[in-house]
Amino acid sequence: MILLGLCFIILIGPAHCWDSVQMEVFDVVEEVNQNFYELMGLAQDATVSDVKRAYRTLSKQIHPDKSDDPDAEIKFRQMVAVYEVLKDPERRQHYDNVLVNGLPDWRSPVFYFRRARKMSMLEISVILTVVISIAQYLMAWGSYWDKYKTLDEYYDRKFKKAAKVKKSGPDPKEEFLAKIAKPSWKNILPIQICQGLYYVVVHGPSLIKKYREEQKRKIQKAEEEKRELEEEERLRLKEEEERKARKLAAPKRRKQALQEVQQLRNTMSGGGGCVVYSPDCPVQEPTSHNYNTGMWTDEELCEFTKLLNKYPGGTVDRWEVISEQLNRAPHEVIKMAAKIREKMAAGTWLQQQQEEPLLAKIKTKTRAAALDDEDLTKSCDQHWSAVQQQALEKALKAFPKGTDQRWQKIAKQVPDKSAEDCINRFKYLAEKIRKKKAEEEEAAARLADDDNDDVNKDNDDINKADDDEQYDDNDDDEQDNDSDS
Repeated sequence: MILLGLCFIILIGPAHCWDSVQMEVFDVVEEVNQNFYELMGLAQDATVSDVKRAYRTLSKQIHPDKSDDPDAEIKFRQMVAVYEVLKDPERRQHYDNVLVNGLPDWRSPVFYFRRARKMSMLEISVILTVVISIAQYLMAWGSYWDKYKTLDEYYDRKFKKAAKVKKSGPDPKEEFLAKIAKPSWKNILPIQICQGLYYVVVHGPSLIKKYREEQKRKIQKAEEEKRELEEEERLRLKEEEERKARKLAAPKRRKQALQEVQQLRNTMSGGGGCVVYSPDCPVQEPTSHNYNTGMWTDEELCEFTKLLNKYPGGTVDRWEVISEQLNRAPHEVIKMAAKIREKMAAGTWLQQQQEEPLLAKIKTKTRAAALDDEDLTKSCDQHWSAVQQQALEKALKAFPKGTDQRWQKIAKQVPDKSAEDCINRFKYLAEKIRKKKAEEEEAAARLADDDNDDVNKDNDDINKADDDEQYDDNDDDEQDNDSDS
Protein backbone atom coordinates (compact mmCIF):
# COMPACT_ATOMS: atom_id res chain seq x y z
CA MET A 1 0.00 0.00 0.00
CA ILE A 2 2.87 2.39 0.80
CA LEU A 3 4.47 1.65 -2.57
CA LEU A 4 1.20 2.36 -4.37
CA GLY A 5 0.84 5.61 -2.47
CA LEU A 6 4.34 6.73 -3.46
CA CYS A 7 3.68 5.87 -7.09
CA PHE A 8 0.47 7.87 -6.97
CA ILE A 9 2.29 10.88 -5.53
CA ILE A 10 5.08 10.65 -8.11
CA LEU A 11 2.70 10.35 -11.05
CA ILE A 12 -0.01 12.73 -9.95
CA GLY A 13 2.10 15.25 -8.10
CA PRO A 14 3.41 17.21 -11.12
CA ALA A 15 -0.02 17.33 -12.70
CA HIS A 16 -1.83 20.62 -12.79
CA CYS A 17 -4.39 22.37 -14.91
CA TRP A 18 -3.50 23.12 -18.54
CA ASP A 19 -5.28 25.80 -20.56
CA SER A 20 -5.69 26.20 -24.32
CA VAL A 21 -2.90 28.84 -24.58
CA GLN A 22 -0.37 26.40 -23.15
CA MET A 23 -1.60 23.71 -25.54
CA GLU A 24 -0.98 26.04 -28.50
CA VAL A 25 2.52 26.88 -27.24
CA PHE A 26 3.32 23.17 -26.85
CA ASP A 27 2.13 22.49 -30.39
CA VAL A 28 4.30 25.30 -31.84
CA VAL A 29 7.35 24.08 -29.90
CA GLU A 30 6.92 20.53 -31.26
CA GLU A 31 6.34 21.77 -34.82
CA VAL A 32 9.32 24.21 -34.99
CA ASN A 33 11.64 22.00 -32.94
CA GLN A 34 14.13 24.91 -32.62
CA ASN A 35 14.84 27.70 -30.16
CA PHE A 36 12.54 30.60 -30.98
CA TYR A 37 15.09 33.25 -30.05
CA GLU A 38 17.75 31.65 -32.23
CA LEU A 39 15.28 31.39 -35.10
CA MET A 40 14.47 35.11 -34.87
CA GLY A 41 18.09 36.13 -34.16
CA LEU A 42 17.18 37.65 -30.80
CA ALA A 43 18.42 37.47 -27.25
CA GLN A 44 16.18 35.90 -24.62
CA ASP A 45 15.69 39.29 -22.94
CA ALA A 46 14.71 41.09 -26.19
CA THR A 47 11.80 43.51 -26.05
CA VAL A 48 8.61 43.42 -28.05
CA SER A 49 9.98 46.14 -30.36
CA ASP A 50 13.01 44.01 -31.06
CA VAL A 51 10.73 41.06 -31.87
CA LYS A 52 8.68 43.12 -34.34
CA ARG A 53 11.81 44.53 -36.00
CA ALA A 54 13.31 41.05 -36.41
CA TYR A 55 9.98 39.75 -37.83
CA ARG A 56 9.90 42.48 -40.52
CA THR A 57 13.48 41.76 -41.49
CA LEU A 58 13.03 37.98 -41.76
CA SER A 59 9.69 38.23 -43.57
CA LYS A 60 11.42 40.09 -46.40
CA GLN A 61 13.99 37.33 -46.67
CA ILE A 62 11.95 34.11 -46.41
CA HIS A 63 8.57 35.21 -47.78
CA PRO A 64 7.41 32.67 -50.42
CA ASP A 65 7.01 35.45 -53.00
CA LYS A 66 10.61 36.66 -52.53
CA SER A 67 12.42 33.40 -51.86
CA ASP A 68 13.16 30.51 -54.20
CA ASP A 69 13.58 27.99 -51.40
CA PRO A 70 11.06 25.08 -51.78
CA ASP A 71 10.50 25.12 -48.00
CA ALA A 72 9.95 28.86 -47.93
CA GLU A 73 6.22 28.51 -47.24
CA ILE A 74 6.77 26.14 -44.27
CA LYS A 75 9.54 28.32 -42.82
CA PHE A 76 7.45 31.46 -43.22
CA ARG A 77 4.46 29.80 -41.45
CA GLN A 78 6.69 28.66 -38.55
CA MET A 79 8.21 32.15 -38.28
CA VAL A 80 4.73 33.66 -38.04
CA ALA A 81 3.79 31.17 -35.26
CA VAL A 82 7.03 32.02 -33.36
CA TYR A 83 6.34 35.73 -33.77
CA GLU A 84 2.81 35.28 -32.31
CA VAL A 85 4.28 33.52 -29.26
CA LEU A 86 7.10 36.00 -28.58
CA LYS A 87 5.07 39.18 -28.99
CA ASP A 88 2.44 38.02 -26.45
CA PRO A 89 3.74 38.28 -22.85
CA GLU A 90 1.61 35.35 -21.62
CA ARG A 91 2.61 33.02 -24.42
CA ARG A 92 6.24 34.11 -24.13
CA GLN A 93 6.18 33.29 -20.41
CA HIS A 94 4.81 29.78 -21.15
CA TYR A 95 7.57 29.31 -23.75
CA ASP A 96 10.25 30.39 -21.29
CA ASN A 97 8.85 27.82 -18.86
CA VAL A 98 9.16 25.13 -21.54
CA LEU A 99 12.78 26.12 -22.09
CA VAL A 100 13.40 25.54 -18.39
CA ASN A 101 11.20 22.45 -17.64
CA GLY A 102 10.69 20.99 -21.07
CA LEU A 103 7.45 19.61 -22.56
CA PRO A 104 5.09 17.39 -20.46
CA ASP A 105 6.19 13.75 -20.58
CA TRP A 106 4.23 10.47 -20.42
CA ARG A 107 3.57 10.89 -16.69
CA SER A 108 1.35 13.89 -17.34
CA PRO A 109 -2.25 13.47 -18.58
CA VAL A 110 -1.81 16.31 -21.04
CA PHE A 111 0.74 14.21 -22.88
CA TYR A 112 -1.98 11.75 -23.95
CA PHE A 113 -4.59 14.41 -24.39
CA ARG A 114 -2.45 16.33 -26.88
CA ARG A 115 -1.89 13.24 -28.93
CA ALA A 116 -5.53 12.16 -28.82
CA ARG A 117 -6.56 15.66 -29.83
CA LYS A 118 -4.67 15.26 -33.07
CA MET A 119 -6.25 11.88 -33.94
CA SER A 120 -9.23 11.34 -36.21
CA MET A 121 -12.49 9.75 -35.03
CA LEU A 122 -11.62 6.52 -36.79
CA GLU A 123 -8.28 6.26 -35.02
CA ILE A 124 -9.86 7.01 -31.66
CA SER A 125 -12.63 4.44 -32.28
CA VAL A 126 -10.13 1.74 -33.20
CA ILE A 127 -7.97 2.44 -30.16
CA LEU A 128 -10.96 2.47 -27.79
CA THR A 129 -12.29 -0.75 -29.30
CA VAL A 130 -8.96 -2.49 -28.82
CA VAL A 131 -8.58 -1.22 -25.26
CA ILE A 132 -12.17 -2.16 -24.33
CA SER A 133 -11.85 -5.60 -25.93
CA ILE A 134 -8.64 -6.37 -24.02
CA ALA A 135 -10.14 -5.10 -20.76
CA GLN A 136 -13.35 -7.06 -21.37
CA TYR A 137 -11.45 -10.27 -22.10
CA LEU A 138 -9.27 -9.90 -19.02
CA MET A 139 -12.26 -9.10 -16.81
CA ALA A 140 -14.08 -12.15 -18.18
CA TRP A 141 -11.14 -14.35 -17.20
CA GLY A 142 -11.04 -12.70 -13.81
CA SER A 143 -14.74 -13.40 -13.31
CA TYR A 144 -14.18 -16.98 -14.45
CA TRP A 145 -11.39 -17.63 -11.98
CA ASP A 146 -13.35 -15.98 -9.19
CA LYS A 147 -16.34 -18.21 -9.87
CA TYR A 148 -14.07 -21.24 -10.23
CA LYS A 149 -12.43 -20.55 -6.88
CA THR A 150 -15.77 -20.00 -5.14
CA LEU A 151 -17.32 -23.22 -6.47
CA ASP A 152 -14.14 -25.15 -5.69
CA GLU A 153 -14.32 -24.11 -2.05
CA TYR A 154 -18.06 -24.81 -1.97
CA TYR A 155 -17.55 -28.32 -3.38
CA ASP A 156 -14.78 -29.13 -0.91
CA ARG A 157 -16.96 -27.99 1.97
CA LYS A 158 -20.19 -29.61 0.80
CA PHE A 159 -19.07 -32.93 -0.74
CA LYS A 160 -15.86 -33.65 1.15
CA LYS A 161 -17.16 -36.81 2.85
CA ALA A 162 -18.73 -38.15 -0.35
CA ALA A 163 -15.45 -37.64 -2.21
CA LYS A 164 -13.58 -39.71 0.39
CA VAL A 165 -16.00 -42.63 0.08
CA LYS A 166 -15.87 -42.68 -3.74
CA LYS A 167 -12.28 -43.42 -4.76
CA SER A 168 -12.68 -45.05 -8.19
CA GLY A 169 -13.94 -43.53 -11.42
CA PRO A 170 -13.72 -39.95 -12.70
CA ASP A 171 -13.33 -37.17 -10.21
CA PRO A 172 -16.79 -35.60 -9.62
CA LYS A 173 -15.16 -32.36 -8.60
CA GLU A 174 -13.57 -31.92 -12.01
CA GLU A 175 -16.90 -32.70 -13.69
CA PHE A 176 -18.62 -30.18 -11.44
CA LEU A 177 -16.09 -27.43 -12.16
CA ALA A 178 -15.98 -28.25 -15.87
CA LYS A 179 -19.54 -26.97 -16.18
CA ILE A 180 -18.33 -23.40 -15.68
CA ALA A 181 -18.23 -21.63 -19.04
CA LYS A 182 -14.81 -20.28 -19.96
CA PRO A 183 -14.38 -16.85 -21.56
CA SER A 184 -14.26 -16.83 -25.34
CA TRP A 185 -13.06 -14.35 -27.92
CA LYS A 186 -16.62 -14.43 -29.28
CA ASN A 187 -17.73 -12.35 -26.30
CA ILE A 188 -15.45 -9.39 -26.91
CA LEU A 189 -16.74 -6.03 -28.14
CA PRO A 190 -15.99 -6.26 -31.90
CA ILE A 191 -17.65 -9.66 -32.20
CA GLN A 192 -20.62 -8.46 -30.18
CA ILE A 193 -20.95 -5.42 -32.45
CA CYS A 194 -20.93 -7.66 -35.52
CA GLN A 195 -23.46 -10.02 -33.96
CA GLY A 196 -25.66 -7.05 -33.06
CA LEU A 197 -25.54 -5.71 -36.60
CA TYR A 198 -26.35 -9.16 -38.01
CA TYR A 199 -29.30 -9.51 -35.63
CA VAL A 200 -30.60 -6.05 -36.58
CA VAL A 201 -30.29 -6.78 -40.31
CA VAL A 202 -31.87 -10.25 -40.15
CA HIS A 203 -34.52 -9.72 -37.48
CA GLY A 204 -35.00 -5.97 -37.84
CA PRO A 205 -37.94 -6.13 -40.31
CA SER A 206 -39.79 -8.71 -38.23
CA LEU A 207 -39.19 -6.66 -35.09
CA ILE A 208 -40.47 -3.53 -36.81
CA LYS A 209 -43.52 -5.44 -38.07
CA LYS A 210 -44.17 -6.83 -34.62
CA TYR A 211 -43.83 -3.37 -33.10
CA ARG A 212 -46.31 -1.93 -35.60
CA GLU A 213 -48.77 -4.76 -34.96
CA GLU A 214 -48.47 -4.16 -31.24
CA GLN A 215 -49.15 -0.46 -31.72
CA LYS A 216 -52.09 -1.28 -33.99
CA ARG A 217 -53.45 -3.71 -31.40
CA LYS A 218 -53.18 -1.06 -28.70
CA ILE A 219 -55.03 1.42 -30.90
CA GLN A 220 -57.79 -1.11 -31.64
CA LYS A 221 -58.07 -1.96 -27.96
CA ALA A 222 -58.35 1.72 -27.10
CA GLU A 223 -61.05 2.16 -29.76
CA GLU A 224 -62.97 -0.87 -28.47
CA GLU A 225 -62.80 0.44 -24.93
CA LYS A 226 -64.00 3.81 -26.18
CA ARG A 227 -66.92 2.17 -28.03
CA GLU A 228 -67.80 0.14 -24.95
CA LEU A 229 -67.81 3.27 -22.83
CA GLU A 230 -69.98 5.05 -25.39
CA GLU A 231 -72.36 2.07 -25.51
CA GLU A 232 -72.56 1.96 -21.73
CA GLU A 233 -73.22 5.68 -21.65
CA ARG A 234 -75.92 5.31 -24.31
CA LEU A 235 -77.59 2.48 -22.40
CA ARG A 236 -77.40 4.48 -19.20
CA LEU A 237 -79.03 7.49 -20.84
CA LYS A 238 -81.65 5.23 -22.39
CA GLU A 239 -82.43 3.67 -19.01
CA GLU A 240 -82.69 7.12 -17.47
CA GLU A 241 -85.08 8.22 -20.21
CA GLU A 242 -87.17 5.08 -19.77
CA ARG A 243 -87.19 5.58 -16.01
CA LYS A 244 -88.32 9.17 -16.44
CA ALA A 245 -90.99 8.06 -18.93
CA ARG A 246 -92.25 5.39 -16.51
CA LYS A 247 -92.24 7.92 -13.73
CA LEU A 248 -94.30 10.34 -15.81
CA ALA A 249 -96.66 7.56 -16.94
CA ALA A 250 -96.98 6.05 -13.46
CA PRO A 251 -99.93 8.24 -12.36
CA LYS A 252 -101.83 7.37 -15.54
CA ARG A 253 -101.21 3.63 -15.17
CA ARG A 254 -102.08 3.88 -11.50
CA LYS A 255 -105.32 5.57 -12.35
CA GLN A 256 -106.14 2.92 -14.97
CA ALA A 257 -105.32 0.14 -12.51
CA LEU A 258 -107.57 1.70 -9.90
CA GLN A 259 -110.33 2.02 -12.46
CA GLU A 260 -109.98 -1.65 -13.40
CA VAL A 261 -110.00 -2.69 -9.75
CA GLN A 262 -113.06 -0.54 -9.10
CA GLN A 263 -114.79 -2.04 -12.13
CA LEU A 264 -113.96 -5.52 -10.87
CA ARG A 265 -115.39 -4.63 -7.49
CA ASN A 266 -118.56 -3.32 -9.08
CA THR A 267 -118.79 -6.44 -11.24
CA MET A 268 -118.28 -8.81 -8.32
CA SER A 269 -120.77 -6.95 -6.18
CA GLY A 270 -123.35 -7.19 -8.94
CA GLY A 271 -122.94 -10.76 -10.18
CA GLY A 272 -123.31 -14.25 -8.69
CA GLY A 273 -123.11 -15.39 -5.08
CA CYS A 274 -124.58 -13.99 -1.94
CA VAL A 275 -124.59 -10.24 -1.44
CA VAL A 276 -124.09 -8.55 1.89
CA TYR A 277 -125.28 -5.00 2.26
CA SER A 278 -123.63 -2.61 4.63
CA PRO A 279 -125.96 -1.17 7.20
CA ASP A 280 -124.79 2.32 6.26
CA CYS A 281 -125.33 1.95 2.50
CA PRO A 282 -128.56 1.62 0.54
CA VAL A 283 -129.53 -1.80 -0.72
CA GLN A 284 -128.89 -2.38 -4.43
CA GLU A 285 -130.91 -4.88 -6.32
CA PRO A 286 -128.58 -7.64 -7.57
CA THR A 287 -128.39 -7.95 -11.33
CA SER A 288 -128.35 -11.38 -12.92
CA HIS A 289 -126.40 -12.44 -16.01
CA ASN A 290 -126.69 -15.68 -17.87
CA TYR A 291 -122.91 -16.35 -17.86
CA ASN A 292 -121.56 -19.71 -18.89
CA THR A 293 -120.35 -21.43 -15.72
CA GLY A 294 -119.17 -24.70 -17.24
CA MET A 295 -115.59 -25.73 -17.80
CA TRP A 296 -113.56 -23.94 -20.45
CA THR A 297 -113.57 -25.47 -23.91
CA ASP A 298 -110.74 -25.46 -26.46
CA GLU A 299 -112.55 -22.89 -28.58
CA GLU A 300 -113.03 -20.59 -25.59
CA LEU A 301 -109.34 -20.81 -24.66
CA CYS A 302 -108.24 -19.98 -28.20
CA GLU A 303 -110.71 -17.11 -28.40
CA PHE A 304 -109.60 -15.90 -24.96
CA THR A 305 -105.96 -15.80 -26.12
CA LYS A 306 -106.93 -13.75 -29.17
CA LEU A 307 -108.96 -11.34 -27.04
CA LEU A 308 -106.04 -10.84 -24.66
CA ASN A 309 -103.90 -9.77 -27.61
CA LYS A 310 -106.71 -7.69 -29.08
CA TYR A 311 -107.39 -5.83 -25.81
CA PRO A 312 -103.98 -5.24 -24.14
CA GLY A 313 -103.43 -3.88 -20.66
CA GLY A 314 -104.72 -0.34 -20.19
CA THR A 315 -107.83 -0.84 -22.35
CA VAL A 316 -110.90 0.74 -20.79
CA ASP A 317 -113.33 -1.89 -19.43
CA ARG A 318 -110.98 -4.59 -20.66
CA TRP A 319 -112.30 -7.47 -18.59
CA GLU A 320 -115.95 -6.51 -19.08
CA VAL A 321 -115.48 -6.47 -22.86
CA ILE A 322 -113.69 -9.84 -22.85
CA SER A 323 -116.25 -11.39 -20.48
CA GLU A 324 -119.14 -10.19 -22.65
CA GLN A 325 -117.60 -11.69 -25.80
CA LEU A 326 -116.81 -14.98 -24.05
CA ASN A 327 -120.06 -15.01 -22.06
CA ARG A 328 -118.06 -15.64 -18.91
CA ALA A 329 -118.15 -13.90 -15.56
CA PRO A 330 -115.42 -11.26 -15.14
CA HIS A 331 -113.95 -13.00 -12.11
CA GLU A 332 -113.63 -16.25 -14.08
CA VAL A 333 -111.91 -14.37 -16.91
CA ILE A 334 -109.45 -12.81 -14.45
CA LYS A 335 -108.68 -16.18 -12.85
CA MET A 336 -108.01 -17.77 -16.22
CA ALA A 337 -105.81 -14.81 -17.25
CA ALA A 338 -103.80 -15.28 -14.07
CA LYS A 339 -103.30 -18.96 -14.87
CA ILE A 340 -102.17 -18.12 -18.39
CA ARG A 341 -99.76 -15.48 -17.12
CA GLU A 342 -98.22 -17.97 -14.70
CA LYS A 343 -97.67 -20.36 -17.61
CA MET A 344 -96.18 -17.58 -19.72
CA ALA A 345 -93.82 -16.63 -16.90
CA ALA A 346 -92.59 -20.23 -16.84
CA GLY A 347 -92.04 -20.07 -20.63
CA THR A 348 -94.36 -22.97 -21.46
CA TRP A 349 -97.79 -21.49 -22.28
CA LEU A 350 -97.23 -20.46 -25.87
CA GLN A 351 -95.50 -23.76 -26.62
CA GLN A 352 -98.05 -26.02 -24.92
CA GLN A 353 -101.34 -24.22 -25.46
CA GLN A 354 -101.93 -26.30 -28.61
CA GLU A 355 -101.13 -29.61 -26.93
CA GLU A 356 -103.88 -31.85 -25.65
CA PRO A 357 -102.37 -32.71 -22.23
CA LEU A 358 -102.32 -29.08 -21.24
CA LEU A 359 -105.89 -28.54 -22.40
CA ALA A 360 -106.96 -31.55 -20.40
CA LYS A 361 -105.14 -30.20 -17.36
CA ILE A 362 -106.84 -26.82 -17.74
CA LYS A 363 -110.21 -28.54 -18.15
CA THR A 364 -109.61 -30.56 -14.99
CA LYS A 365 -108.59 -27.50 -12.99
CA THR A 366 -111.54 -25.52 -14.38
CA ARG A 367 -113.92 -28.33 -13.51
CA ALA A 368 -112.44 -28.55 -10.02
CA ALA A 369 -112.76 -24.79 -9.57
CA ALA A 370 -116.37 -24.92 -10.76
CA LEU A 371 -117.14 -27.76 -8.36
CA ASP A 372 -115.54 -25.82 -5.52
CA ASP A 373 -117.69 -22.80 -6.34
CA GLU A 374 -120.79 -24.96 -6.50
CA ASP A 375 -119.95 -26.63 -3.19
CA LEU A 376 -119.36 -23.24 -1.63
CA THR A 377 -122.67 -21.94 -2.97
CA LYS A 378 -124.48 -25.03 -1.72
CA SER A 379 -122.83 -24.68 1.68
CA CYS A 380 -123.84 -21.04 1.68
CA ASP A 381 -127.46 -21.75 0.75
CA GLN A 382 -127.87 -25.08 2.55
CA HIS A 383 -129.44 -23.60 5.72
CA TRP A 384 -130.55 -20.26 4.35
CA SER A 385 -133.29 -19.93 1.82
CA ALA A 386 -133.78 -17.03 -0.55
CA VAL A 387 -136.64 -15.72 1.56
CA GLN A 388 -134.49 -15.75 4.68
CA GLN A 389 -131.66 -14.02 2.80
CA GLN A 390 -133.97 -11.28 1.54
CA ALA A 391 -135.41 -10.86 5.02
CA LEU A 392 -131.89 -10.54 6.48
CA GLU A 393 -130.99 -7.88 3.92
CA LYS A 394 -134.13 -5.87 4.63
CA ALA A 395 -133.60 -6.17 8.36
CA LEU A 396 -129.99 -4.93 8.05
CA LYS A 397 -131.33 -1.90 6.20
CA ALA A 398 -134.14 -1.33 8.69
CA PHE A 399 -131.90 -1.60 11.77
CA PRO A 400 -128.65 0.23 10.97
CA LYS A 401 -125.54 0.27 13.07
CA GLY A 402 -126.02 1.72 16.56
CA THR A 403 -129.57 0.40 17.05
CA ASP A 404 -130.26 -0.91 20.55
CA GLN A 405 -130.68 -4.71 20.60
CA ARG A 406 -129.99 -4.68 16.87
CA TRP A 407 -129.42 -8.38 16.23
CA GLN A 408 -132.37 -9.45 18.37
CA LYS A 409 -134.63 -7.19 16.29
CA ILE A 410 -133.08 -8.49 13.05
CA ALA A 411 -133.64 -12.10 14.19
CA LYS A 412 -137.31 -11.35 14.72
CA GLN A 413 -137.59 -10.26 11.06
CA VAL A 414 -135.88 -13.45 9.72
CA PRO A 415 -138.07 -16.58 9.83
CA ASP A 416 -136.72 -19.55 11.84
CA LYS A 417 -133.40 -17.83 12.61
CA SER A 418 -131.96 -16.70 15.92
CA ALA A 419 -129.73 -13.70 16.61
CA GLU A 420 -126.68 -15.98 16.75
CA ASP A 421 -127.58 -17.46 13.32
CA CYS A 422 -127.83 -13.98 11.82
CA ILE A 423 -124.47 -12.95 13.29
CA ASN A 424 -122.78 -16.11 11.99
CA ARG A 425 -124.39 -15.63 8.58
CA PHE A 426 -123.13 -12.05 8.41
CA LYS A 427 -119.58 -13.08 9.38
CA TYR A 428 -119.56 -15.92 6.86
CA LEU A 429 -120.68 -13.75 3.95
CA ALA A 430 -118.27 -10.94 4.90
CA GLU A 431 -115.31 -13.35 5.01
CA LYS A 432 -116.31 -14.91 1.69
CA ILE A 433 -116.48 -11.57 -0.12
CA ARG A 434 -113.23 -10.48 1.53
CA LYS A 435 -111.36 -13.49 0.10
CA LYS A 436 -112.94 -13.13 -3.32
CA LYS A 437 -112.03 -9.47 -3.58
CA ALA A 438 -108.49 -10.19 -2.42
CA GLU A 439 -108.03 -12.77 -5.20
CA GLU A 440 -109.46 -10.43 -7.82
CA GLU A 441 -107.31 -7.50 -6.73
CA GLU A 442 -104.18 -9.68 -6.69
CA ALA A 443 -104.83 -10.88 -10.25
CA ALA A 444 -105.59 -7.35 -11.44
CA ALA A 445 -102.38 -6.07 -9.86
CA ARG A 446 -100.32 -8.73 -11.67
CA LEU A 447 -101.90 -7.86 -15.01
CA ALA A 448 -101.75 -4.10 -14.57
CA ASP A 449 -98.05 -3.46 -15.25
CA ASP A 450 -95.32 -6.08 -14.79
CA ASP A 451 -92.53 -3.75 -15.96
CA ASN A 452 -93.00 -1.10 -13.27
CA ASP A 453 -92.40 -2.48 -9.77
CA ASP A 454 -92.91 0.90 -8.17
CA VAL A 455 -96.37 1.26 -9.68
CA ASN A 456 -97.32 -2.27 -8.60
CA LYS A 457 -96.17 -1.48 -5.09
CA ASP A 458 -98.25 1.70 -5.02
CA ASN A 459 -101.29 -0.20 -6.34
CA ASP A 460 -100.93 -2.86 -3.66
CA ASP A 461 -100.69 -0.20 -0.97
CA ILE A 462 -103.76 1.59 -2.33
CA ASN A 463 -105.72 -1.66 -2.67
CA LYS A 464 -104.78 -2.61 0.85
CA ALA A 465 -105.88 0.78 2.12
CA ASP A 466 -109.17 0.50 0.20
CA ASP A 467 -109.75 -3.00 1.61
CA ASP A 468 -109.15 -1.78 5.13
CA GLU A 469 -111.57 1.09 4.56
CA GLN A 470 -114.12 -1.21 2.88
CA TYR A 471 -114.17 -3.69 5.73
CA ASP A 472 -113.70 -1.29 8.56
CA ASP A 473 -117.44 -1.08 9.11
CA ASN A 474 -117.74 -4.87 8.95
CA ASP A 475 -115.16 -5.26 11.70
CA ASP A 476 -117.06 -2.72 13.78
CA ASP A 477 -120.26 -4.71 13.18
CA GLU A 478 -118.54 -7.90 14.33
CA GLN A 479 -117.41 -6.19 17.50
CA ASP A 480 -120.97 -4.92 18.04
CA ASN A 481 -122.27 -8.43 17.47
CA ASP A 482 -119.91 -9.85 20.06
CA SER A 483 -120.93 -7.21 22.55
CA ASP A 484 -124.65 -7.73 21.82
CA SER A 485 -124.28 -11.49 22.19
